[in-house]
Amino acid sequence: NIENNDLETSEAEEVIDQNNIKIVYPNGDIYEGEMNNGMMHGYGIYTYSNGDIYEGEFQENKQHGNGKITSPNVYVYEGEMKNGMMEGLGTYTYSNGDVYEGEFKENVQHGHGKFTVPNQFIYEGEFKDDFIYGQGITTYVNGDKYEGQFVNGKKDGIGTYTFANGNKFVGNFKNGKKEGSGILYHIDGTFVKGNWENDSFIDSSEQFNDQQVNEREQDETLENHEN
Repeated sequence: NIENNDLETSEAEEVIDQNNIKIVYPNGDIYEGEMNNGMMHGYGIYTYSNGDIYEGEFQENKQHGNGKITSPNVYVYEGEMKNGMMEGLGTYTYSNGDVYEGEFKENVQHGHGKFTVPNQFIYEGEFKDDFIYGQGITTYVNGDKYEGQFVNGKKDGIGTYTFANGNKFVGNFKNGKKEGSGILYHIDGTFVKGNWENDSFIDSSEQFNDQQVNEREQDETLENHEN
């Protein structure tokens, strides 16, 4: 039985070896791996003439399944592939050290993901067409934190920016800067309500401390009861 098992294993290895084929294309591309009915199918390595390499699963001549794309000095992608494109969950590491981990759709970062820029910030939230877009949270290396809306990679819409010292701005942002109405809360209990333009405070409509806020709320409650 042992001898028969050894023979069967040897024959199986030969079949696998015969199924691994190397093809050199006229343009300089090289494929080494499994084939089925004349097509790349199964596990293989495709080396492009420009130096890029795909290593992973193929289905009917297309990168399909789990794989790794290496583009020297540009990026490395590891994750799911579908019909020759990055699609599903994956990790995209840029040559400068930035890393995206999350969902892909037709070769672009799209859906929910996490983007890390070393020594600067970490963003977690929504992406659209390779941009930070939608609702998300950015935590900065200095301790600041922004939670709110983004458009094309910039704070845009309604959001909350909490400073490392405890102060907090709640209001509108445009093109990455405070723009429009908002409230700046200070850690000493006071806050300023007013308008901002191009990230700068331009006028105050109201200024209160916590005690005045409580008194105003009590007055409004009494007025509502009276009405």
